[in-house]
Amino acid sequence: GFQATRVALFEGPEAPEIANTISRLGGIPLIAPISTGVSPQRALAEIVEGKADFALFTDEVQVTRLFEAARAGGLETRLREAFRRICIGCASAAVNRALSGFDLKSDHEPESPGAESLVRELARRGPDLLAKKRSASERGIDTLRWRRVDMAWGIADAERRAVTDRSAFMKACRLEKTDYTPIWLMRQA
Repeated sequence: GFQATRVALFEGPEAPEIANTISRLGGIPLIAPISTGVSPQRALAEIVEGKADFALFTDEVQVTRLFEAARAGGLETRLREAFRRICIGCASAAVNRALSGFDLKSDHEPESPGAESLVRELARRGPDLLAKKRSASERGIDTLRWRRVDMAWGIADAERRAVTDRSAFMKACRLEKTDYTPIWLMRQA
């Protein structure tokens, strides 16, 4: 689950249901108004002040409104700096394109577009992504434009990778000598 992390999401028709799901999965939802005619200052303040661990965007308008408010309030630079340590989730490729228009990349886009998929997948993978993003940020990696290969992988991952590299199967793949001939069994569904 979200492990008591704070998840900023923006108002919309799905927001109450998304907030309930976030709560049920162990997160603390922070719903912020962002619709036309309502200033998203609360959302902006929570993100800029580091009160959010995740920021979820379900449509392009949310991205645009947040950056318009940041620009109007002279907080665009602080918003960008805050996003270096916040896991950004977007519900679709269209939202990801909106983020790229502001020189940002999402840290997670669900396999199936939609807010429900985004929340479910981030509950499962989000805490790990957040830890990797913050670790990379502390190491000086530009996490606003990073790629998966730039992620700072933990020691457990390095140890697991080392065990895999020493496996008979991987040695055989590299045409190295093995104690026995490994067999790969694959079941097609």
